[in-house]
Amino acid sequence: MLSSLSKRDYLNRRSWAVSLRLGSVALTTACVLGLAASAQAATFSATTTSIATGDGPSALAIGGLGGSLPGIAVVNGGDQSVSAFLNNGSDNFTQSSVGGTGPLPDGVAIGDFNGDGTADMAVPNALDNTVTVYLSQSGGGYAPTSLATGTFPTSVAAGVLTGNGLEDFAVTNGGDNTLELFLNNGSGGFTTTTLPTGNAPSSVAIGNLGGAGPADLAVTNSGDNTVTVFLSNGSGGYTTTTLPTGNQPASVAIGPLGSNGAPGFAVANAGNNTLTLYVSNGSGGFTASTLTTGNSPQSVGIGDFNGDGLADVAVANNVDNTVTVFLKDTNDSGYTPTTLSTGSGPVALAVGDLSDAGKLDIATANQFSNTLTLLENTTPQSSKATLTATPSTSTFGQFVTFSTTVAPQVSLPGAPTPTGTVTYTVDGVALAPTTVSGGKATLKTQELGVGTHTITASYSGDANYAPSTTTISYVVTATTTITGTHSGSLSITVPTLIENATITGSVSVGRGGSLDVENSTIDGSFASAGGALRFCGSTIGGSASIANSTGLVVFGDTGDAQCAVNTVDGSMSIANNTNGVEAINNKVHGSFSATGNSGPGPFPGDPTTISGN
Repeated sequence: MLSSLSKRDYLNRRSWAVSLRLGSVALTTACVLGLAASAQAATFSATTTSIATGDGPSALAIGGLGGSLPGIAVVNGGDQSVSAFLNNGSDNFTQSSVGGTGPLPDGVAIGDFNGDGTADMAVPNALDNTVTVYLSQSGGGYAPTSLATGTFPTSVAAGVLTGNGLEDFAVTNGGDNTLELFLNNGSGGFTTTTLPTGNAPSSVAIGNLGGAGPADLAVTNSGDNTVTVFLSNGSGGYTTTTLPTGNQPASVAIGPLGSNGAPGFAVANAGNNTLTLYVSNGSGGFTASTLTTGNSPQSVGIGDFNGDGLADVAVANNVDNTVTVFLKDTNDSGYTPTTLSTGSGPVALAVGDLSDAGKLDIATANQFSNTLTLLENTTPQSSKATLTATPSTSTFGQFVTFSTTVAPQVSLPGAPTPTGTVTYTVDGVALAPTTVSGGKATLKTQELGVGTHTITASYSGDANYAPSTTTISYVVTATTTITGTHSGSLSITVPTLIENATITGSVSVGRGGSLDVENSTIDGSFASAGGALRFCGSTIGGSASIANSTGLVVFGDTGDAQCAVNTVDGSMSIANNTNGVEAINNKVHGSFSATGNSGPGPFPGDPTTISGN
């Protein structure tokens, strides 16, 4: 039981304490940073799970409470207790008691406060002006320690505030308008520093806002509708700036809200149903914008919910029993909202990868239904396709391998490996899809003619990742290039391009030679017994023999090989070529024969095809 408040009085204070100018809807919000990058369409979807809590849950935080997956710490204001929900995976949690609190507990932060590598907790108790620190014990359980605060502590956040690298925490004191820093002394204790705030501070967040480091702070002041920004000077002091908010600011979160990853913060304004967003201008100032929320937004969190590298914002709407997720638009034109249902009276919101799927989920504490709502993120995350070629350039007749690696745009631990297919497009012609295996899809070919080619790899997406596309230019060269009129016969022994040319004699290709013929005329006969051959849109005045080639032979294929048909005035023989042949719909005026040919076509899925000649 509460010492001097009924449960209803407590819950009313919890929802509307900002109007009393004493309490607040102060909760720890998770802030997950992302780097600016290209984004997918703004969509968000989730599956919902409800978990019973203690009486009147009033705050929650996500962190490493034991095991390999993040857990949830919940403060139950109605029965003055703290619970730990240990994550077993598959939306299954084991609840354990951390311990009792002081009267009117309001907020929780998770951090390693004694440097032993395990997660501890801090909970402010508004009615007895204390913060309880719960230190994790090696044999299990927590050892509580009570520390004095200012008057009516209402919110807590954890982070590294000094250069010693140890985790500290900060508490807002709503009754005496102060921010109290508990600085870790490295010996299991804390020294305190007190900073003035605005009227009735209600929430605090720790993070990067552009100060000299190691961390800055932001505090909402529910009594005068402002937020105080404390920028670190790098020497233990702070430069303060006070900025306007909406009515009754209840919660603040810090994250990279700028389109280029610039730091900023979001404030939930319970009194006029808005979010105030501030983005750093890089010179100590901030630029403001406003979003409309549901009814009575009580808690805000920042995270990249669709994996596009851009920071999104989530807010819990207490009266509507909803969470609104604002996904940042790709072109930085604004945000696209999606609304999801919660339990009754969501007052606290936190963000983390609870499902171990490489996506950020959302949890809310619902004060009237005594539940947690878990919103498991099912949004396909943005993917990033990267296309490389080996070798980086080639001479005609060389095999080239194009490799497409598909990965999350922003990777979190536990993110699954992309599956699906990649469709390669060569100079505008799409090939058969290639299966993604181990996050990679490859295309090996010897078909590309001399010149510059546009190669595009289009990833299909799968259940976890959205589609993505990447394009490169690829250059194929020749050792020798022949254009115009060439008198006499030619013997080809190196990679050669004959383009827009007339050869008055015969042409032969021997060992070591490969030949790309484009839009040309050979007055005499043609014989190839060398490497790769590409013969397109050209005329042979005599007979043609293509035999025993060790490279791919493409002699007219207007399909994926993009090789115009040819004319042979004499007879033609295609025999015993071992690395694939495509010869389709050429005009052969004499006899035609094809025997003993084998090997694949120019691209995966293509068989040797000789037809219509």
